[in-house]
Amino acid sequence: MDHRARVILLSLLAIGFTLYNAFTHYDQGSLSYDEGDYYQAIRNGFWNNWMDADDVPTIEFIETGIKAVRGEITRSEMSKMIRSRESSAFCRHYHAPFAFHHPMLTRAVAPHMPEENQLRYGNFGLMILWILILLVLALREPTLFSPWLVLVPASANWIASACAFNMHIPFGLALITMMMAWYAFEKDRTKVWLKRPALFSLAVAICSVEYSLIVIAMLSLWTLITLYRRKGEWRRLLQTRLGDLLWLSGFILLLWPAGLIKLGVLKSYAMQAYIALFRLDTIPHGFASFRDMIEWKWTSSPMELLLLIGVFAGMIWGWSKLLKRGSLFVSFGVLVAIAYIQFNPSLGGRWYLFPVFSLAFVFWLHVMSERASFTKQRETVLAVIVAFILFTLAQIEIELPSYTKARHVRDAIATLSKPDVPIITVQGYVPPMAAYFPDRQVTGIHWTEIDSPEVQDSLEYWSKDHVVIIPHDIPFTIEPDTLVEDVVMFVP
Repeated sequence: MDHRARVILLSLLAIGFTLYNAFTHYDQGSLSYDEGDYYQAIRNGFWNNWMDADDVPTIEFIETGIKAVRGEITRSEMSKMIRSRESSAFCRHYHAPFAFHHPMLTRAVAPHMPEENQLRYGNFGLMILWILILLVLALREPTLFSPWLVLVPASANWIASACAFNMHIPFGLALITMMMAWYAFEKDRTKVWLKRPALFSLAVAICSVEYSLIVIAMLSLWTLITLYRRKGEWRRLLQTRLGDLLWLSGFILLLWPAGLIKLGVLKSYAMQAYIALFRLDTIPHGFASFRDMIEWKWTSSPMELLLLIGVFAGMIWGWSKLLKRGSLFVSFGVLVAIAYIQFNPSLGGRWYLFPVFSLAFVFWLHVMSERASFTKQRETVLAVIVAFILFTLAQIEIELPSYTKARHVRDAIATLSKPDVPIITVQGYVPPMAAYFPDRQVTGIHWTEIDSPEVQDSLEYWSKDHVVIIPHDIPFTIEPDTLVEDVVMFVP
């Protein structure tokens, strides 16, 4: 089989896995807290997200952050203040906007599709687009193709990641493309054009999620190592890095102008640093023990975890080669750092691990196949066999989330209340209810205030002209109209 036929057939197989999982393993659960905010962001449109046109001024953002760090303003006060500005960046939780473009497109094409589908279904389209981009690149440059790409859409980790809207999917796919292009350039430095897809992919990663800071840190470290090794060439090396930085900046300006012009990238990094340093340890998690976390988060499929462990073992076994190529050094550091972070039980989503599994499977299995001197045919056959094994196990083992509480609350509100009645609810329901009822005012009660005497005394007054939703175990003196899941509802 020649290269062209091999690339096309494996790409079609990968697309087949993607489409099958799109129709058979697709989460139809209601919007989660984060997804409710994310939907508000895409509702605000492309311009507001691309240019952060409706965000708070950078100076005000810095001043508010300083107050939050000093404890001069509470989390709930800061949230209410920024949320009242209807900032798209805040609705994105200050994540970069690249991952929000495909649900905007889905919403534009299918405006009557349920909100959950508009957010999540684009994950599968994004995967297909990535496969087609790799197909085009590989037809031009054979060294850019890894037959192991079929493992990603066949894996349980992919199914578990695609069941919710998240920005780790484009980040992981961009990492693969970046490392493949960089690795190919390191093989033949006369093909300078290979740096362009690598730098564009780095820009996509930066414009997707804040884990890109790890990539930037590893790239900076590799640059210092290179300068130390080639002390006599530092001027030429710095000129080359400056040229790369200009290309990277140009790509970021294309993908997210506000990221540079309005310092949006720094805002994103600052917000996530604040969460990591001051809030992450206070976030409750649903794991009874460390073992429960490993079983839920890391073992979507035990076979995939064993394969990942094998890849890490192979990387460590050939550690001396890590210092010979930047693509190997940087990708290894990124994988180790992200994997280490995911042992924090507060990060409960399986999709946080998507970049780890996908980069290890596609890029590093390809590198190890070359080290083992596999022929193209042998590597392809082995990749297809492993892909079908993972695909079969995924159909048996994967369990999708079954969160439907917000939808039941939404249906009760729509059935029992008039269309224009405002809503007062616990903070956890504010984002999904605001997404489901864009024409209603939705006000939140912070969980620290829900059982206060002031709230209990206000229930009767609020319920005269508001839909009020509170936990069923909170004391109240008036009879609720209905019980939905674990909340009671008062309807005027």
